Amino acid sequence: MLRYALIDANGSVVNVVGWDGESDWQPPKGLRAIRDKLGEAEPEGRFDGKAFQPRVKPAPEPKELGPTERLAELEARQAAFEKKVAELEARIPEVERKKTETLKVSSAKRP
Repeated sequence: MLRYALIDANGSVVNVVGWDGESDWQPPKGLRAIRDKLGEAEPEGRFDGKAFQPRVKPAPEPKELGPTERLAELEARQAAFEKKVAELEARIPEVERKKTETLKVSSAKRP
């Protein structure tokens, strides 16, 4: 038996069947049988006229968090936010110092 993919008019793989390619079996109406020599065809995949493409697997559903997990997630986000705020606040004196130095240099250049 040879492997054939049954393709609809849109290029979607509807099914994969075994067929000798010669007997009087015909694919169902609206489908065509395409030889799958490499075994790449799979239902819900695609055929672009030259090659088979795998089916697009849906992204997994996000896990529903319980109250304890949700609280832990929120606390972790809050800690990350507070860390970033502290880093920015620590830079304030440095920025103020640079502004003062720039003002001193600028006024020193005046005649």
